[in-house]
Amino acid sequence: RETARRRPGARERLGALPMTRVAEVAGVRVGIVHGDAESLAGWSFAHDRLDAPDAPRRLREWFDAARVDVFASSHTCLPVCRTLDQRALINNGAAGMPNFAGTRFGIATRIAATPAAGDVALYGVRLRGVHVDAVR
Repeated sequence: RETARRRPGARERLGALPMTRVAEVAGVRVGIVHGDAESLAGWSFAHDRLDAPDAPRRLREWFDAARVDVFASSHTCLPVCRTLDQRALINNGAAGMPNFAGTRFGIATRIAATPAAGDVALYGVRLRGVHVDAVR
């Protein structure tokens, strides 16, 4: 709040930005969000919420409404990667926060037409030739 107060107009400029940024990687449309498809602070892309009985229906609706093949989120504490109907959702949890026992690295999402070099990819999916990976 203090930072926002010191920067007149910053909140208005940030508030005017679209909630979802859509990028294209080798023909695959990627919706980049902080929270979920409905809210900047949303938790619907959290690991436990994606296990709910209505999650597949809701995901289909969000993919269709956004016209994307992949949602990439970075909001919840636990990472998750799911596929549904040739579409993918990847959430790196809290980037920089260790998520696996005995490790000290965080996770970032990498979406590219080429595979990640070395052993940095922890898990992921391939979607029409595009690598959607969680990397250390």
